Amino acid sequence: MFGMAPIDGIRFVHAAIVSEARDIEHEAHAASTPEAAGALLPRLEFYAELIDGHTNGEELGLFPPLVAREPNFADTYLLDHKDEEALLTEILELAKACAAGDADALEQLRRQTVALTEQAERHVRKENELVLPLCRELFSDKQQGEMVATMLSAFSSEVMGRAASWIVSKVDADTGAEYLGELSAAMPPEVFNGTKASVRNAVGAQHWAELVDRLPTLS
Repeated sequence: MFGMAPIDGIRFVHAAIVSEARDIEHEAHAASTPEAAGALLPRLEFYAELIDGHTNGEELGLFPPLVAREPNFADTYLLDHKDEEALLTEILELAKACAAGDADALEQLRRQTVALTEQAERHVRKENELVLPLCRELFSDKQQGEMVATMLSAFSSEVMGRAASWIVSKVDADTGAEYLGELSAAMPPEVFNGTKASVRNAVGAQHWAELVDRLPTLS
């Protein structure tokens, strides 16, 4: 359903973050050699960079306005962010060790990817069920839009350039079509056309056909 509150766009990023954590966990456990797991490193590096932009964005644009209305509200979420940063740093080092052939690192990587999935699921659920509804209650659509703009400013240009395609590739077709519908309403047509082409190239013909089936204006 289109026409959601501006702050609810965060849900699309959240869905992709959880999906990717689950996929990384699966790939780490499916790897038959340390080197195979080490091949996850570029993917993990992008994931870590996206998480860094997302959490920094929340700490710039989401939590300060909330804390101004609800002191101490953000404390538990900021602790989650620090734990997540530390865990991803460890996972990146383990992936590098795997790429160098360290069998012990592979077992540790597998354990820590389980922890990453559990942490992502828990944190996203809290934000979706507690933070976003409070934002809708406390802030107008205009204020929410300003908060989202501040959050987006935390992302590097490289991550921003890949984000839409990455998000759509990580979520199911229903969610992807809803996300693209929101982007089409928010972006100038010429900008959205470029985004649409990038997404189509990234997700492949079958996934794109599923998206068009749900959102015919993509064709």
